[in-house]
Amino acid sequence: MNKTAIEKRIFEIISKIIDIEIDKLTINSKRQDYETWDSLATVIIFMRLEEEFGVSFNEEDLKNLDSIQKIYEKIINKIKTL
Repeated sequence: MNKTAIEKRIFEIISKIIDIEIDKLTINSKRQDYETWDSLATVIIFMRLEEEFGVSFNEEDLKNLDSIQKIYEKIINKIKTL
């Protein structure tokens, strides 16, 4: 899977879980920008990303990865180390 496909899939997962149209998200979108991106949505997003990309996140990741850009970069770095 190339970087563009990874980014697209991240957008699809997040938009579905927080119930926001995908074109309303940008790479710079942050958790606090969307009322529906609450703590429960965050846990679900990360669980889905783990399933999708075969990576794992820890508690610190859930706290610190608060934007699509940060999530994308972390996934790319994790995939490189697999």
